[in-house]
Amino acid sequence: MRTLSLVDRVGESIVGTSLFSPRFTGVQVGRHVPLVRKGEDVEGLLRANFLGTDVPVELNLLQVRTIRAALARGSTLAGASKSWRDPASFFHSRPSIAYIPPEALTRPHPSAVAALGGMGSASTAIAAIRGASADGAFWTELARLHLYAPWLRELLVHARSMGNSLFVPPVPVVSRDLPGAALLQGRINLSAAAIRNGFGSDPAIPGLMYALHFHPSGLADPAVLNTVLQQFGAIIGRADNDFWGVHVHFTDIGSVSEITAAKDVVRESSRIATEAGMFTWVSDTGAVGPALLDEGPAFSSYHPGLSFRKVYADAAPASLDVQCGKVIEVWNYNLQRRSDLGRKGWKLDDTGLFPNVVPPNLRTCSPRAFRVHFGKPSNVAVAERLNTEREKELVKVGNARPGQSHLGRSRDPRIVPWA
Repeated sequence: MRTLSLVDRVGESIVGTSLFSPRFTGVQVGRHVPLVRKGEDVEGLLRANFLGTDVPVELNLLQVRTIRAALARGSTLAGASKSWRDPASFFHSRPSIAYIPPEALTRPHPSAVAALGGMGSASTAIAAIRGASADGAFWTELARLHLYAPWLRELLVHARSMGNSLFVPPVPVVSRDLPGAALLQGRINLSAAAIRNGFGSDPAIPGLMYALHFHPSGLADPAVLNTVLQQFGAIIGRADNDFWGVHVHFTDIGSVSEITAAKDVVRESSRIATEAGMFTWVSDTGAVGPALLDEGPAFSSYHPGLSFRKVYADAAPASLDVQCGKVIEVWNYNLQRRSDLGRKGWKLDDTGLFPNVVPPNLRTCSPRAFRVHFGKPSNVAVAERLNTEREKELVKVGNARPGQSHLGRSRDPRIVPWA
């Protein structure tokens, strides 16, 4: 299936369009786009009224209940604010991808296991097995009990109800503890495609992305990575390839120490996908996503909070300042806490998209109110401004690595290593 149309290539960086579904064609590539991890992210995005409906969005399907609740609250409030995006049509009106966070399938936090079980009878059984099994034993038990097919069908129905264009099937995560996932990952992807085909040509059922998922520990073995990528190439190179694109995900971007290996994986998977006419999506990359776009994927995604924490982890620290989350500067590209903004006079560089001065009522408000009303929409504005700047750098200047160039301006120790 051909879903990528290239107009130009500058180094590894690509210029062109992608196809998400018959409804969403000609979607511009080379962009850093939002990821909705939890319902609060939706509330921040609804306030980003500058975000066009041509911008793709990624959705954590395990949080479908909190996301729906946030959309319902947004619908109540939207009538009083003409600047809000329409909550009822937020996902239905744009290209979107649904996924199950791979961190729930490898060394999961108890809260991730609990989230697995909140989506129906098959999911309840899956969560029980996941909570009681090591990574390898989990997949063995799923096969023994024939649970993968009902689980995937249940997830696809949820994705359909959210209006998602594409879905990423859950697969074994490549890690030091489970090197066998290098081969098992491909087999599960193929099984998912067969299950999806059981729905026939129903256009409301999302198409499938090929899942390439890695724990940071899995990046340390070049032989394992080579096996994963060779298998990926062999599967999508088939004449009967059913996948629309490839979804690359590192379960904990903040813990990746093999940064060169991570970039190599992104570059090689993008090259293989491009040769097959498919687009590549690199998931949950946070603030470092612009540098990964330099390696050739069509999209990288970020959650609007921009923390380097996993989705499911221990409770946030007690410090209110830390709980307020991070806000990024558009030009210097440093992550700031609310107290940092206070020392700077409550003013950020202007993106031209969202107010760059923290309103007085948010300077001492609750951390949640600060995140939703200012931090998250401000971060989305920075990403959108950088997408515009990236296009200029590629097309007009011929800079093949605009993301790396921009990250090089940062002094943030969590960002600089990716430049």
